[in-house]
Amino acid sequence: MRVVRLLRGAPLHFDRWFESNGMTIRTIGQREAGKSNSLELLALMAFRKGCAVIDISSARDSESMAVLLGPFPERVRMIVSDSCRMASSKVQLHTIPIGKFTLPEDGFWYVLPRVGFSSEASYLKAMKKIIQNLWSSDEWERPRWLLVREAQILLSSISRTTGSREQRESSDALQQLNSEARHHGLGIFLDSQREIEVSRSLRQISDVLVIKRLGEWIDFPEDMKFIFNEVEPAAFRYCPTSKAYVFTASGQLAFVDVGLVPFHHKRGKSIMSLLDISVEFDEDAERAQEVPEEEIDGRVAVNQSIHREIIRMRDAEGSSFDSIALRLGVASSTVKSHYKRHYFNLKNNLPCPNCSK
Repeated sequence: MRVVRLLRGAPLHFDRWFESNGMTIRTIGQREAGKSNSLELLALMAFRKGCAVIDISSARDSESMAVLLGPFPERVRMIVSDSCRMASSKVQLHTIPIGKFTLPEDGFWYVLPRVGFSSEASYLKAMKKIIQNLWSSDEWERPRWLLVREAQILLSSISRTTGSREQRESSDALQQLNSEARHHGLGIFLDSQREIEVSRSLRQISDVLVIKRLGEWIDFPEDMKFIFNEVEPAAFRYCPTSKAYVFTASGQLAFVDVGLVPFHHKRGKSIMSLLDISVEFDEDAERAQEVPEEEIDGRVAVNQSIHREIIRMRDAEGSSFDSIALRLGVASSTVKSHYKRHYFNLKNNLPCPNCSK
């Protein structure tokens, strides 16, 4: 990404975006305007800084899996259902069952593909789990970046009202995480066809807006039309695919040249066919997972011995919540909850029920 013309404010230093935690960068444009390419380019810039990238909202045509065609397939991880078996004759796949995924490691690119789940509900539940794990983490070295495609599907007020329970829960979790992202070392990339459909609260705390070609029918929200004081509306409507306007919360405005991502997938032959990827689901495992929510909560409850081990590893070894979670095979949020609950009881002169014999 290169500045062609600075229209207002201080010079842009793109590299600084990916060294600062808690940024939200949004891209808007019509179909075929190059939104996905811009989104992937920004994610690639963060990845080259050593950050972890999680492509959490995969498009239905599996375009997010095109990263396997890039120069670092060995650094790509597919997060799939516990019952999913994914294989390819053309590329080595590294899959992680959602039940074993806790937190992303720096320097890896994670994809949550829809084809890795047998239903939309299970896919959205996996998305919610990843978001909750990120929410529970307060120890990190570099910013982690979430990549959310077609954000208006997940984050618009309309879809959150009319969508399924799983969609509303995933949306609420993402919005809450975004509002507190700076405390958890998280950055978010969003793209949308209609800016006006992305919730206003999310727009108001965003740091960067990348505007691609809007065409004739895309309207700006009223609270953003002040940008037209700097640029004629027609410039946005007919912006070339290879260019974009970048507007920042600090008042910078620039016309930039957008590079081409080496693995960006244009419409045509599917990624699944190009890479000869096959997907199968274990029917017995699928049925075993179909249990009521309250039973799921009971099934993953930490017993007394694990609870005591959490306290010992934290106090005696000084281990982080994340490392304890990885070693014990539980969620980081669970470790954190048990530790805080333990010391809440001690502070208030109450016995810890999980420590009693």
